[in-house]
Amino acid sequence: MIKAIFTALTGITEDIDSEESQDAWERRRYADEHDLDDDGIESDAKNDDDDDTRNKGWFALW
Repeated sequence: MIKAIFTALTGITEDIDSEESQDAWERRRYADEHDLDDDGIESDAKNDDDDDTRNKGWFALW
């Protein structure tokens, strides 16, 4: 019963112990530690063209 409550509250299921899940976690951790994300400086330079449309609020009123 405690396991069911924990799963309901956190969304963490038993498949987190699988080999695939562990490998994916280790790859993500390595990428985070070595700053290998795709969100680098190059992606910021590509998005400079959208400054007017990206920062508008609801219904593009401001």
